[in-house]
Amino acid sequence: MNTYNYHLYQKRKSENLSIGKMAKAIGMSSFYYRLIENGYLKPGKKTVAKISEYLGEDYAPYLEGAASNPCDLPEKKPFRIVAFFYQLMANWITRGVLIFLALCSLGVFISSFIVNDHMDSHYRDYYDPELCLFADEVRNNGTITLSLVDDLTVPMIYEVSEDPNTGRDKFISITGHYANGQEFSITFRGVYRSDTYRFSAMLYSNPRSTMGFYCSMTITNLETAKRNFAYFEYDENMVPKDLIGAASTDGYSELANKCASSIIEDINRVIRENTSSTLTYQEISKLQAKHADAVLGITMYVAIAQLLGMVLSAVLVFAVVFAFLYGVKKNAVSMPFARTNFEVDEAPEPPLKPLKKDIRFAPFIPETVLEFVGIILVFFGSLRLSVYVGGFFGITSLGTAMANSSAQEFMGTFMLGMFLLYFLDFDIFLEDRRVARNIFLYALVFFCLYYLEISLLSVIESGGIVLGTISEFIVIPNMFGSISCYFMIMFFLFFTPKKLKKRYQLIIFRCLAIIPIAYITVAWILFHGNGVWFNLGWSREVLYLFNGERLPFSVLAVSYLVGYYFIRLFFEKRYGKENAQAFFNSNRFIWIKNGYVALIIGAVALVEFLLSNNPTALKLDIGHYSNLVLLIPMLLFYHPHK
Repeated sequence: MNTYNYHLYQKRKSENLSIGKMAKAIGMSSFYYRLIENGYLKPGKKTVAKISEYLGEDYAPYLEGAASNPCDLPEKKPFRIVAFFYQLMANWITRGVLIFLALCSLGVFISSFIVNDHMDSHYRDYYDPELCLFADEVRNNGTITLSLVDDLTVPMIYEVSEDPNTGRDKFISITGHYANGQEFSITFRGVYRSDTYRFSAMLYSNPRSTMGFYCSMTITNLETAKRNFAYFEYDENMVPKDLIGAASTDGYSELANKCASSIIEDINRVIRENTSSTLTYQEISKLQAKHADAVLGITMYVAIAQLLGMVLSAVLVFAVVFAFLYGVKKNAVSMPFARTNFEVDEAPEPPLKPLKKDIRFAPFIPETVLEFVGIILVFFGSLRLSVYVGGFFGITSLGTAMANSSAQEFMGTFMLGMFLLYFLDFDIFLEDRRVARNIFLYALVFFCLYYLEISLLSVIESGGIVLGTISEFIVIPNMFGSISCYFMIMFFLFFTPKKLKKRYQLIIFRCLAIIPIAYITVAWILFHGNGVWFNLGWSREVLYLFNGERLPFSVLAVSYLVGYYFIRLFFEKRYGKENAQAFFNSNRFIWIKNGYVALIIGAVALVEFLLSNNPTALKLDIGHYSNLVLLIPMLLFYHPHK
């Protein structure tokens, strides 16, 4: 006997009626009929009478026993273009083209690192020999000092003397930064000081721009501690042309002009007296610009090849995997996302405990509503980035940006929405071949985000000690590695390969779920336990391979998937596999499953609340997510899409 909803579906299809026409023929609304046919709601006595009258048979037996448990309806026939796409993926020419493009994109991606490594290891080849000689003499003849900006020792050639033009003394310096092959980043500075003021001037040059050479100057009144800034642009003879800034308001315009005029001469004199180079400041700046032009193309290639190579490689590798997993040959029986539909036997063999009559009412919150709620939570949780951006641009103080409690609240909202969305995915992709696709998809996203995170933090740290400190507070929650593991657990627990014929083979296959569970556990211990229980001393590139693990959400996901597997196994043993498939679609089972979800969420939320003030737990990223309790009413009354 068919289930009550499948019997209506077969009758409607045999008469070639739409849902609206079928509902009108029976005498009910289209919405009410759709709920019945899809198995969301069992009809009442009056509706049973109407259906019986229309069918010309007693419909009541279909609402008793095993038949009262609804089943999934057959998949709709796909559009022609969809069927053609999956057939195209099965074509070996298509697969060959995708493999070739994937290898090319991977080659471009790898070549960017080879080119960048060659440029780093042979960086002197890109500089003019005269500039190399000058940089070497700054390093050899300079005094090693400590830079508070870059937290590095830098060689400095300097001169301290009395300045007859501007005041009591002056300090002229040429500084070379010798870190990561950047020794050609040379700074020219002059400080002129009297009893009442201090001029700190730094020379900049960009001969390719209309600005040309210019001098940035900070003017400090030592009596009032007031500071002003001024900029001087030089003409072709290196004579300062224009004063831009507020220096003239304090009456220092003339003295500032003298400083700007003398700093070029002072710098050139220090070069002649302390090195054997015959270059002037202007010539050195032009050689630096020449070098920038020489490596601009290479630098742009490296940046573009790394970014596009990474994205294209990820997309094309996923396309290759997708083609082999989901390619369907022409005239195939079903599409790759089709599920098996079951009819229920009244007397299954061997005789097992019969199915009970299903209860009428099911949980009422549809999947679409929870997806919408999850998207909103993720969106508002992402606003935490505005706190950091505000700190960068001075909208909020830096300390506020890093320590603001609202940032943690935003993070909690974000994680809440993420778990809600992926819990729905667990339900949608259960026993679905697309779960294998998601394993590869989220693994690729994880490695792409990992590369971007490492690159971003490297750029931040290169900005100096302050930005380097910020990088310790900004950690991108790269959860996609854990999500890939969740789908891997689903794959091993709920998917049964056809080639596994023997019982022991299936048991071994199910036990493979331990591998992703172990990775999740080890990732959390290594990343969050580092600095609390032990100190690994690993580089960021290694440590961030385990970043993004959030223990409360992994406990929820793993507990749900493993527990759900054993719940289903229990009912399969109780009713038999075929009858159990019908029972899994029943309202009674949905309440059981939702109750189990609510129970583990409540337990995790309680632990999070109890540890919310524990310093050690907070360092381990535990105790931040007691708001998980908000998921209980949503998932308790959630009705999965059929």
